[in-house]
Amino acid sequence: MRTGKDAAYPQGALTDCDIACGYMGGLLATHAWTPQEWEAQTARWRLPIFVPNTALPARQQAKACIQALRDLGVPPGNAYSLDLEAAIAPDWVRLFADTTHAAGWRCMVYGSPGTLFANPPRTGYWVANPTGSPHMYEHPLVRGTQYAWQTDWDLSLFDDNLALWEAGTGSRAKSATTAKSTHGGQ
Repeated sequence: MRTGKDAAYPQGALTDCDIACGYMGGLLATHAWTPQEWEAQTARWRLPIFVPNTALPARQQAKACIQALRDLGVPPGNAYSLDLEAAIAPDWVRLFADTTHAAGWRCMVYGSPGTLFANPPRTGYWVANPTGSPHMYEHPLVRGTQYAWQTDWDLSLFDDNLALWEAGTGSRAKSATTAKSTHGGQ
């Protein structure tokens, strides 16, 4: 398992974790991390998060997500997270994820267990289940579990096989990808 931290406003590097999870944009994102905030991270991997408004067209927002991934230099083949919180929008998610997948990126859907599983899993699910103890939520398609909410950041565990953006790779460095997804490729 890999450890992850996410924060709306990183105060420097998110330390003591394998994966720095940060916001790349979306109409409902509190704060999209700047390139400097991404570059300050010392974790080996990064997981960009996109926060959409499911009341607006999926394809238009997927194109914005693709542009954000390109602008950050995230190599195709890697995962990003689609932060739905409590939204149930299976057709919307399917269209959004199909659009980003066609461009080369893998969508991992994030949300609360009471609503998340009504949406298609794509690359898998990242479940908000803040018990305070490290664990993986029991569901066959869960790839990550956010298990603790802190003041400045949240803590998660992720599947080792999740393809993630590795520090020092991409168009800002040398393009490469990490482990291949074992869950059907999206």
